[in-house]
Amino acid sequence: MTSASIRHRSKYAVLAAVMIFATPIFAANLSIDEPASKAHFEIDPAHGNLAAASLAGSSALSRCYDEYWFQGDDGKISDRSDERDDRVLTTHRQGQSIILTCRNDKLGLDLIKAYAPSPTPGGLRKTVTVKPFARHAILHLMSRARVADAFAPDAYLYTPRQSWGGATLLFGVRPLADVKQETKSTSGWDNRFVVAFHRDRSLAISHWRSEVDGVWVPHSGIAGAWGQEPFAALTYLPDGWRFRLLFCAENTTASASADYVLHRGDWYDAWALYKDAPGFKSTYRGLADIPAWCRQIKYGTFWNGPEYESFAASTAKLADRLGPDAYVSVGVFGWSLDGDYETARPFLQETLGLAMTPAYMRRCVSAIQQHPRVKTGLYIQGGLIDEDSQCFRDHPDWVIHGRDGKPFDSGFADNPTSHMYLGDARVRGWVDHFHSRIAAVCKAYDCGWIYLDGGGYSEDLDGTRRTVTGFPEWLKLNEGVLKAVRSTGADRGLLVNCQNAPFGDMSWLECGYFAPEVPWRETVDFCFDTEALQDPRYTLEPLYWSDNDRYLAMCIAFGFTPCGDVSVEKPEATWRAIDAAYRMKLGRLILNSAATSPVWWRDAGSVVTFAERVGDDVVVPVLNFGASSQGELPDQIEVTVDLAAVGIRSAKPIRAETYRPLLSATIETVQPRSTDHGKLTFDLTVPKSWSGLTLLTLR
Repeated sequence: MTSASIRHRSKYAVLAAVMIFATPIFAANLSIDEPASKAHFEIDPAHGNLAAASLAGSSALSRCYDEYWFQGDDGKISDRSDERDDRVLTTHRQGQSIILTCRNDKLGLDLIKAYAPSPTPGGLRKTVTVKPFARHAILHLMSRARVADAFAPDAYLYTPRQSWGGATLLFGVRPLADVKQETKSTSGWDNRFVVAFHRDRSLAISHWRSEVDGVWVPHSGIAGAWGQEPFAALTYLPDGWRFRLLFCAENTTASASADYVLHRGDWYDAWALYKDAPGFKSTYRGLADIPAWCRQIKYGTFWNGPEYESFAASTAKLADRLGPDAYVSVGVFGWSLDGDYETARPFLQETLGLAMTPAYMRRCVSAIQQHPRVKTGLYIQGGLIDEDSQCFRDHPDWVIHGRDGKPFDSGFADNPTSHMYLGDARVRGWVDHFHSRIAAVCKAYDCGWIYLDGGGYSEDLDGTRRTVTGFPEWLKLNEGVLKAVRSTGADRGLLVNCQNAPFGDMSWLECGYFAPEVPWRETVDFCFDTEALQDPRYTLEPLYWSDNDRYLAMCIAFGFTPCGDVSVEKPEATWRAIDAAYRMKLGRLILNSAATSPVWWRDAGSVVTFAERVGDDVVVPVLNFGASSQGELPDQIEVTVDLAAVGIRSAKPIRAETYRPLLSATIETVQPRSTDHGKLTFDLTVPKSWSGLTLLTLR
C-alpha cells in the first residue's frame, strides 16, 4: 500500500493530496510534510494518534498517545484510557485538514481528530473534539508528547518560570535524563508551553496549547486551588511530558488544539515562534491603543493613607526630579465587601486600620494626581464575589458552585474578612455587573488606572449547572474589563496581574525572586521568562523585593520599572539605575540564542548574557553573579556577539561601550579582541556582584 501524503506548497501549507479511506483496516500511515523546513509528521490510521515526527530526517517524537481521564463527583479519577484504545472509523479530507472520526470503546467516547499544518512553519496542529457523552463525570483530555528514542539521551527540557513555588516543579532548563519519575508542578500555575531541544540547536520540539473551542488561550493559567498540587498539572515523564488540553463535562461538545512545532534552535528561539503565532498577535492587538503615558512610567510608588497632602507634595517633587517626559504610578489599596471600592458607602483599607468614605478617597486621588505626570491606580479584586457582600446575598447564583452544591471557595485569602467566591463568567448578569462596577469606580474617583487582581484564568465546573467555565469565558470577561476602563476615558490605563493578561497596559510582577537567599539563576530565569512571555509594549513593574542591588539590576537588564518610596533623597547609584532602566524600557529581547555567548543553560560558568534591541543600538546585559562574595576581585569574562543574529548588517564601523550604572557614572569605550566570522569577541572586566551589572552597547 502507498501512504497518503499531504505537502505544504506555501508558507502555511496548502494540502495537495490525501487518499480517502472508508476504514482504517486497508490504510497505510498518513503523513504531512513541509518541504521548506523538512518537517515530517506521521498519523497512525488505526488509532488516530501522532505516531512520529522528524525534522530533516532526525527523529523527534514517536508514539504520542493522548490520555483521557474521567473524574467523579468525589474528585477522584475513576477511569483512564488513551489513544491506544481508540478505533478510527472514517478518514477523510476537509479543506486543509485530515479528519478522523474515532471511538474509544473503553470509556464510551466519540471523538473527532483533525490534523492540519499549524500557522507556525514546521508545525502540526492537532484539534480534538469530544462529542457529548452520557457519563456523569468530568473528562480531562491530556495532550501527550513522547520524545523519540534517538532524541531522548541528549534532550533538554524547558518550561516557563511563571510559577510562585513548588519544590518539585521542573522549571527552567533540565536534562530529560534527570527525570526518573513523574514530576508535577506543585504550584497554582499550570504551564502549557514545553520545549525539548539539543544543545547544538540542531533540533527542537515546541509543544503548546493553542486553542479551546476555537479561541486562542495564553500558555499558562491557574489550574487548581491556590497553593495545592493540581492532579492534572503539567507533568514531566522519563520519556516526555503531558499537560491538560481540554476539560469538559457531560452532554456538551468541546474542542481544543495543540501545536507540535519542529525547528532548529532551542527554548530561547521557541519564544520567537510562539510570539509570532497569529493567535498571540491577534489577542494582544488591543495594546495598539495603549495610552502613551503607560510607556513613560519611570518610577512606581504606593499610598496607604490616611494622610495624603504631604504625600502628594512628595510625588510632585519626585515627578519633577525624574524629568519632563516621565510619569510616576501610585498604587492605592483598599477593600469593600464587594471586592472593589465602594462608590456610595465607606469601605475598609486593606489593613483594616482605616475606614474611608468615597468623598475622602476622591479628595486623596485628586490631590495626588494634581501633578500632571502622576497617575493613581485603584486596586480591584477581579473575578471574585465576597460572601458578605450584597451582591452575593442578592445573587447567590452568580458564583460557581462545587460538586457539593456549595459556593466554590476561590482559595484566595486576600480579603481579610471573609471567603471570596469565583464569579461565573458564563452568567451574563454577573458579567454586566462586574464591568459596570469597574466603570463606576473609574468615574467616581477619576483615577489614572485600575489594577485588576485575583480570579485570572481557570477552568472550573459549576456543580449545579454541570457547565464548564474555561479560558474562552475568562478571556472575554477580561477583555470586557479593558473596554469598561477605556469607556470612561481613552487615556485611562489598566494594570493586570500576570494571570489576567493579555488585556491590559501594565503588569505587576508579584514575586519573591529579588531576595538574597534565592539563587541568582532562578532570579534571571524568572525575569527572562516574564519578559519573554509578554507583548513588549507592556509596562512591567516588579512589586516585591528585598535585595536592592539585585532588584535594580534586574530592572535595568530587562527594562522593568523600579518601584519604591516616594522620597527624592536617593543615592546617586539608584538615580542612575532608574535612568538606565527607563532607557532599557524601550528594549526588545532578541530571541535568538546564537546572538550572544555565554548563555546560562549552555555554559558551566556564572555569567549570563542576552541581547536587546534598544532604538538603533544593541545592548547586551552581562550578569556575573558567582557564588563569591562582593569583596573579591572582578573576573575577566569573554563575551561574544554574533552580529547577524542580533540584526547588525551594516558595513559601518561599530562603536562598543560598557557602563556599570550601579557602580559608576563612567562610560568606557572597548575594542573587540577578535572579529572572526561576523562575531565580535570582547574581554571584559566584570565585577562579581549584583551591583556589578555591565551593559555592553553596540552602536
